[in-house]
Amino acid sequence: MCIKTTKKIFFFTSFIMFIISSSSWAEEYTIMTEELPPLSYEENGKITGLSVELVREILKIVDHPDNIAILPWARAYMYAQDKPKHILFAMGRNPVRENLFKWVGPLVSNRTHFYKRRGSDVHIKSMEDAKKVKAIGVVKNDFNHVQLESEGFKNLVINVTVLPNIKMLALDRIDLLPSGEIGLYKAVKKIGVDPNLIERTDVMIFDSKLYIAFSKDTPDSEIEKWQKALDQIKENGIHAKTVNKYLGKIE
Repeated sequence: MCIKTTKKIFFFTSFIMFIISSSSWAEEYTIMTEELPPLSYEENGKITGLSVELVREILKIVDHPDNIAILPWARAYMYAQDKPKHILFAMGRNPVRENLFKWVGPLVSNRTHFYKRRGSDVHIKSMEDAKKVKAIGVVKNDFNHVQLESEGFKNLVINVTVLPNIKMLALDRIDLLPSGEIGLYKAVKKIGVDPNLIERTDVMIFDSKLYIAFSKDTPDSEIEKWQKALDQIKENGIHAKTVNKYLGKIE
C-alpha cells in the first residue's frame, strides 16, 4: 500500500472517529429533574410538567435523546456537581451556586405577587399599602411567610398549606394572598374555586428565575447551542404557549 493511500485512510479514520466522539458526547448526558409539580412530575408512568416540556423542545433542536429522569433533589444536585456530563433542571441561580455549574436560561420565571379577590375594595400599589390591609394569608414557614414577617408585616393569617388561603380569599375572608404564579392556577382549580375570582395585583414580592444547570466539564460550545435552542422556542412562541398551559390566566 502506498504512502498516499495510507495517509488518506488515516485521515478518513480520524475524521470518522471525531464524528463518533462528537455524537457520543451529546448522547452521554444524564438529564435530571425532581418531583415538583407543576414544573416536573410523573403522571400515568410518564414524566411531564412545565419545565419538562420546555426542555423536551430544546432536546429536539439540539438533537439529544430524551433521557430525562426524576431523582431526589439532593442526589441530583450532588451528581450535577461531582459527575461529568450531567444536567439538572430547573434550578434557581444565585451567587452561592454561580460557579458550581454552567448555566442555560432562564427557563422559567416564578414571579411572586400579591393576589386579591376580583372586584374587592383592596387596591395596593406598594408593599407599604399591603401592610395596611386587614389580613394576608400565608403558609407557615414558607418563603412568603418568612419574607413578609421579616419586613414587619403584622397582618398575617397563617395556614399549613395554600389551599385554605385560596378558599378564604375567594370567600373574602382575607384581603391578599402572596403566591408564585407557578402552580397557583392548578391549585385554584383543584379545590373548585373559579380562577376568574382571583386577580393578580401589580405588587411583586420576588422574582425567582429558574435555569438549566450543567456540570462544569460541559464545553462552552454546548452551552451556547442549548442557549440558542431556548432562545429559539421563546422567539417562535412555543415557550409562551407552554407556560400559559400550566400557569393559566390568573391576571
